[in-house]
Amino acid sequence: TGTAEGNSWITVKRNGTTIGESYADSDGSFSVWVDDNVLKVDDVIEVTASDNHGNASEPTTVTVKDITSPGPPEINHNTIDEFTKNITGKTEPYAQVHVYLNDKEIGSSQAMENGVFSVSIPQQKAGATLKVTATDKYGNVSPSSSVYVYDMTPPITPVVNKVTDQSTSITGIS
Repeated sequence: TGTAEGNSWITVKRNGTTIGESYADSDGSFSVWVDDNVLKVDDVIEVTASDNHGNASEPTTVTVKDITSPGPPEINHNTIDEFTKNITGKTEPYAQVHVYLNDKEIGSSQAMENGVFSVSIPQQKAGATLKVTATDKYGNVSPSSSVYVYDMTPPITPVVNKVTDQSTSITGIS
C-alpha cells in the first residue's frame, strides 16, 4: 500500500521481475496484491508509478521486514528442580533466548544454527516460575514458555524423643 499520483499505474518489481500491478485511485492511494509467499524477508522491491502518458517515476525501494515473532521456545523440561543451572530447548535459529524470574532477566544465550539453546541460570528457589522468551534478529519477541521449579530437597532428618516400652506416642521435631 502507499500513495502516488492520482490515477497512476503502479508496478511492483522484485529482482527486475514484475510481481504485482494496480491503479492508484483518484487521491493517489493504492494497494497492490502479490501472491502468498512471493515476498521473503530482506527482499528489496521497487515500486514505480506511471501516468497515462507513459511517464514513469523513479523507483521507490522498500526492504521486506520480518514482523513475525518466533513461536514460544520449546523447553526440554518444563519443570526443573532447585539445583538446575541450565534451561535447554529449541527455538528459531540464532534467536536470543531470555530467562526471567518476576520480570527480571536471570540469563540469556543465543540459539545455535539448528535452534538448540542452553541458558545458564543461577539456582532457583522451589516454587518459582520462570518465563522463557526468544527474540529474533529483527527484534520480534516470542510469547513466553513457563518453567516451574520443583522442590527436590528432602526434609531434614527428624529428631525423635526417647521411646520406651511405656510410650504411647512417638514425639520429636522435624
